[in-house]
Amino acid sequence: MAKVNFAPDVESISGKLCSRSGVIYAVNKQTGITHRLERHEFTDANTEAQQAVRKTFVSKGKFASAWWKANKPSAEKPKGSEHYLLVMKAYKGQHKIGNPYSYLCSLVTDDMKVKLGDLDITGSVTPDAGGGSVVKPGSGGSSSSGGNTEGEGGDA
Repeated sequence: MAKVNFAPDVESISGKLCSRSGVIYAVNKQTGITHRLERHEFTDANTEAQQAVRKTFVSKGKFASAWWKANKPSAEKPKGSEHYLLVMKAYKGQHKIGNPYSYLCSLVTDDMKVKLGDLDITGSVTPDAGGGSVVKPGSGGSSSSGGNTEGEGGDA
């Protein structure tokens, strides 16, 4: 490949030249060599397969959210349910996933069950409950205060 010597004013350019440009210039600060890169346009095909994956992702997220709300610590159970404690123990024993909720989302299977290894810890949460909020027995279901419906602080 032939070496190209750029003019000093072009050598100092780094990054994209304009928002529609597919050409990127990068300067290696150690050697001072300028590299030119062709960047291809991103196209979002939005195929049926992608739509199916996105729909599954959303449904798993809603189900995980419903499970989290039903099992997290509350006034009745300050430490959370037994299943919640199992998930937190497993979360603390691993180092790949950075927050407990994301770890829980990784435990949700395609058939909408929360599985920790071979143990099914789904409990009473059902996939159709994942769409809305889970109402705990004896909580009344609604609040007239107009504020936070969880009854606890604002740390959602």
